[in-house]
Amino acid sequence: MAHPGKGAGGTPIEVRLLNADDDLAACGQIIAGVFSLDPVAVADWLTKRLVDNTWQQDLAAPGVVAVQDGRIVAFRALFAQRWWIEGKEHTLAWAANTCMPESLRGCGLGTRMVDAGGAVAPITASSSSGLVTQPIYQKLGYLPLGSDNDVHDLRVAFRPSLAKRIGRAPAWVVGSLLDALRPLPGHTPPGWRIEPFEYADARFDTLWQETRADWPAARLRDAAALNERLVTHATQALSRVALFDPSERLRGFAIWHVHQHDAHVSDAVLRDAWTARHDATAIEAMLGLLLRHWRRAGVARALIEVANPLITPLLARLGFTHRPSHGVRYQVLARPALAEATLTGWFRSGLDGDYMDLADPAIH
Repeated sequence: MAHPGKGAGGTPIEVRLLNADDDLAACGQIIAGVFSLDPVAVADWLTKRLVDNTWQQDLAAPGVVAVQDGRIVAFRALFAQRWWIEGKEHTLAWAANTCMPESLRGCGLGTRMVDAGGAVAPITASSSSGLVTQPIYQKLGYLPLGSDNDVHDLRVAFRPSLAKRIGRAPAWVVGSLLDALRPLPGHTPPGWRIEPFEYADARFDTLWQETRADWPAARLRDAAALNERLVTHATQALSRVALFDPSERLRGFAIWHVHQHDAHVSDAVLRDAWTARHDATAIEAMLGLLLRHWRRAGVARALIEVANPLITPLLARLGFTHRPSHGVRYQVLARPALAEATLTGWFRSGLDGDYMDLADPAIH
């Protein structure tokens, strides 16, 4: 597959499928140069996403590259994720990174690479399309999922920001008083608890089997898929807890990362929160327990990046602030087209795609 064309300088540019063995090093150098990142860390990230990935062989290629004068000058990397869609498992091609130097922007090369990348799998998607690329996706037949990115935030504790201003010891006294005067929202039923876990086990398989039919489209969350993402080929340090009810039955789990602003202030960014679709008790218990866990850990703010029909109204009731988005970052292309109910009921979370992982200065 080749898409010939010309760059800004008039020299022909060919867009072809990416070959991991031959092209990955050049792609890593392009990312490192454009984003001023460590080339070794970027190479490790690309290897985990495009080579070691258990399901990568399901794709026709791990992306596309643009070649000018025999040299790779831009690329669009796509990695595989397993999804449950309309009652069956599918492998989706996710945009991991689309990268080109400033000199090649504005000549239509990005559009050509997105178009060519749509051929590597029946369903391709991106959870990180910006304002510039959203019209490109729509022009090529991609559909936006939802009308907003569904990001909400809430102040969890005063101590961290006060420590930055008045020092740790005074902040502990004053901040603890302010936190006591401002109780965290939410109600946690007696006997419910959260517990950190390293590996997902058979209990997670049971939960997935019991809940997957609740959603017309959701990323696989059985033990194998979770361990692949969180442990075996992790690209970011992600914290996680399991939610248990008074009978010690697993009712859900949550996954987040901590964004450190400085030595004192950090945010907990909730990337995933999974329960049965209509289990309102579990959703509220999980949020209540997480907020209290984060306050004890010294987190300043909580950011929620999960779109769930139960979570969104609950966040409003609990006093979270909705952060409106600029357009819809989540775009999907399917051939043949998916049912409208699948698109409107799609479970979106901050683990779909890896857009936040590259922003982490400690890619590992």
